[in-house]
Amino acid sequence: MTTFSTARPRADLDVLSESFSFKDQQFVADHLFPAYETDERSAEFDKLIIGTNEELVAAADQRRAAGSAFRESNHETRSDQYATREYGEQHAVDLRQGARNSRMIRKKEETGSRMIYRRVLRGREQEVIDATVSNTTDFTAAKKNALTVSQTFAADSDILGEIERAKDQFQENCGLLPNVITIPREQRRVISANTTFGNQYGDDRTRPGNLTAEMIAEIIDIPGVYFPFVSYNGKPQGQAALMRNLWPANKIFMAYVDPAASIEEVQLGRTIFNIDGESCGSGRFGSFMSDNRHSMVIWYGQDRKTKLLNENCGLVLTTTAA
Repeated sequence: MTTFSTARPRADLDVLSESFSFKDQQFVADHLFPAYETDERSAEFDKLIIGTNEELVAAADQRRAAGSAFRESNHETRSDQYATREYGEQHAVDLRQGARNSRMIRKKEETGSRMIYRRVLRGREQEVIDATVSNTTDFTAAKKNALTVSQTFAADSDILGEIERAKDQFQENCGLLPNVITIPREQRRVISANTTFGNQYGDDRTRPGNLTAEMIAEIIDIPGVYFPFVSYNGKPQGQAALMRNLWPANKIFMAYVDPAASIEEVQLGRTIFNIDGESCGSGRFGSFMSDNRHSMVIWYGQDRKTKLLNENCGLVLTTTAA
């Protein structure tokens, strides 16, 4: 039987995690579903509705007549709700392996912490994928927020025109323009080789191999350009590894995101983090002694909900090049 007599939070690992850098990966969950912290694990709330939201319709006569009040605004809302749940992993550091000195134990703790932290981030990334580019319920051709390009993305195709048409449809759906776009690395290569894009930065002899996010943002006029890449092993454990990207190679996603807004305002969605109880900010480390395994067990957990707030603030663009 495992005992938990030494269970305790690990603020030192919380601080350490702030320095974790995964330069080989490009997580984009924070850019599409930014954090929204609350001390309630579940709640109902009212959110503004696009189409009947008075902020987005033509201005009415706002002149005040003498002796009367200002015109009353009429923002229509719809009731919604969320419920967070806990996600996390743990890693056992065998004390016998590090029995020679405390520095060795500390290094093993750091390695284990980094590993489980990364796995929890990968789990959150999968939730965002499921809520956006793999979501065939909320993003459909019928709702006009899922489009397929009319031609193959290629060096001489009208990629910029396709993106502009998608932006026009986005504005028609949402009333706002997208401020974030995710482009898989496969499509980044195609876009970089495209004549229209590449010629903005020199001829065939001088232009760069892959355009940067800043270069693409300048051309398409969307400030937040990201290239999602989160690797996972596509083979079962015990078989030869086959590393793949979680993000589909042929899916570009546009969104309107506002990290400063409340969850009631018009936006794609938020990751709602419960910061009460066992959570601290977006997550928390802890550890306990497992006596029967003679190990220090490190855990990292998040109490969260990936919440799609308005599908009209997102658009899936499916390409025919992968």
